[in-house]
Amino acid sequence: MAIRFMQRNLARPLTTGEIVAAAGTSERSLRRQFQRFTGQSPIAFHRLLRLEAARHALCDNHSKADITTAAGMHGFNHLSHFTGQYRRRYGELPSATLRALHEVSLPLPSHAMCEPISLIVLPFICTDSESSNAAFAETMTDRVISALTRTRWLNVLSPDSDLPAANNMRVAPPCARYAVRGRVQCIGGRVQAVIRLIDVTTGRQIWGNAFEGAAECAMELQQRVMEGVASALPACLRDTEAIRGKPKPERDPVAVRYATQAFHAILEMTQAANGCALEHLDRAQSIDPEFPFARALAAWCHAQRAACCFGDTADVDRDKARRLTTLTLTMDNEDPLVLAILGHASTIFADLDLGSLLIEKCLAIDPGCLLAWQRRGWLSVYRGGGGALADFDRALALNPRGAERFNTMLGISQAHFLAGNYEEAANWATQGLRQRPHETWARRIAAVAQVRCGQVTAGRQGVELLRRQYPDITVGTIVNALPTMPAELLARQAEALESAGLPI
Repeated sequence: MAIRFMQRNLARPLTTGEIVAAAGTSERSLRRQFQRFTGQSPIAFHRLLRLEAARHALCDNHSKADITTAAGMHGFNHLSHFTGQYRRRYGELPSATLRALHEVSLPLPSHAMCEPISLIVLPFICTDSESSNAAFAETMTDRVISALTRTRWLNVLSPDSDLPAANNMRVAPPCARYAVRGRVQCIGGRVQAVIRLIDVTTGRQIWGNAFEGAAECAMELQQRVMEGVASALPACLRDTEAIRGKPKPERDPVAVRYATQAFHAILEMTQAANGCALEHLDRAQSIDPEFPFARALAAWCHAQRAACCFGDTADVDRDKARRLTTLTLTMDNEDPLVLAILGHASTIFADLDLGSLLIEKCLAIDPGCLLAWQRRGWLSVYRGGGGALADFDRALALNPRGAERFNTMLGISQAHFLAGNYEEAANWATQGLRQRPHETWARRIAAVAQVRCGQVTAGRQGVELLRRQYPDITVGTIVNALPTMPAELLARQAEALESAGLPI
C-alpha cells in the first residue's frame, strides 16, 4: 500500500507521516519493513521512484522534456541536487542521457521495392497420421497461397504436386528466392500450426509464428493463419529486401569462430562459461577490432556478469556494458542479431527504454529473431505490464529445443510470478532447472515462486544451493543486481527470498 501510494504521488516529495497514513501502520513498522525488503528508508525509496520517472521523461521522445522540466515535474526543485542524485543512481549526468538519446540514430530500413519477389509456399507437413489433420494441412497450404497472391509485388509459385511433401520441406525451385514452410500437429485436442519464412539462398529463417486453436474450430484457426501470414509476411519481405543488397565487410574467419564460440558460451549463463566467452571475445577483437558482433557480445557478457554476480565489481561491469553498447551502435545499428544482443545488455544495465528501442528495431528487420522475442518478454516483465507470456511463447515456437529455451522458461516463470500465478511460476522454473541442474543462479527464480505457492522446503533447498556457490549472497545483493523492476514485484521477491532462508 505504501509503494502504490508513492507511485501515485511522483510529482512531489512525500513526508513519512503521509506514507504512514496511507499504509495504515506505525512509522516504526514501516521503516523496519522498508529496510528489510529494499535496504532503504521510505523517503529514499520514494526519491528513487521519482528519479526513475524523471529519467523516463528525459528518454521519452514524445514528451520532449528538458532537464529542468523533467526535474520539476517530479518534485526536484534544486537542479544541482537533482543532477547529483541522478548521477549517483545512473552513472551519468541527465545531459548525457539526453545527448545519447539524440546521438544514437536508429533509422528503420526503407520499404522501397524495385522488382517482384519470387516465393514458394511448400506443402504443410502434418506430424500425425489422422486423415482429418492431413486434409487440414493441405487446405491451409492452399489458403496461405491464395492470401499471398493478393500482394501485387509477390510472385507466388505453386509447389510441384508430384514431389513428396517431406522432400518439399527441404527443396525449393532455383527461381524462388524465399520459401514458406509449415507444420501442423495435434496436441491434446488442440491444433498448432507453425509457419516459417526461409531465405532459400542462405537457409536462414527470417520470419516465423505459431498459431493454436481447438480442434473443433479448424476453420477459425485457418482464418487466423491466413490473416497472420498475409499481414506480417509481406512487411517482413519488404524490410529484408531493403537491406539485402547492402554490402557487408568481410570478417576474419578466425575472429568469427571465436565470436561464435563466445555466443554459445554466454547462453550457458554460468560463471565459468561467461569467463570463457570473454577470453574468446578478447581474441576475436584482437584479430578484428571493428567487429560489431564481437563488441556487442562483450557488452552482453559484462551485463551478465553484473546481473548474475559473477564478479566483485557489478557497477564496473554495468559501466563497461553501457560503453560497449554505445560504441557498437556507432559501428552497426542495422544488423538484427547485433541489435538483439545489445537489447539484452541494455535491459540488464537498466536502460529499459534503449533496450525496448533496439528490440523493436530488430523485430522490424527480422521478425523471426528468437533472442529478440525472448528479450521482449523480459522487458514486459521488468516494466510490470502484460504481453510477456505471448512473447515467450513465440520464442519457444521458433526453436523449441534450442539452448535459448532455458532463459525463456525462466522468463515464463517470472511472468507468472508477476501475475500472482505462483504454482505455474514454480513449475516453469523447475522445468528449466531440470534441463540444467547445475545452474545455481537461476535457483533464486525457482525459490521465490516455490515459497509463494507453499513449497517452502523446496525453496529453502534452492537457496541453500545458491549460498554454497555464493557464500556472501544476501537479499540486498540480489535486489541490487536485478534490472529495474516494479517496486511491488521487487518487494514480493525480497520477502520470498527471506522466507526461503536468505539473509537480508
